[in-house]
Amino acid sequence: PARQPNSPHQSYPNRTYHLDPDTVTLLEDMQHALRRKYGVKRPLIEEIVEIAVKHLGDDFEQNQQASHLVGKLTS
Repeated sequence: PARQPNSPHQSYPNRTYHLDPDTVTLLEDMQHALRRKYGVKRPLIEEIVEIAVKHLGDDFEQNQQASHLVGKLTS
């Protein structure tokens, strides 16, 4: 029988994205703050990015041209 993945993220496709070093530092800082200040046991950077992208996508769907994404990319 096939082995079940330990986490739902293990079944996700692997992709590589290049991020600005400042963005990586920001993600690491958020990860540490989630652990230390807010008691999140195992915050993964992948989870932080996934939540952020979904939030950005929701804003884009709801606000289209007035969305944060369009504003940043067209300025």
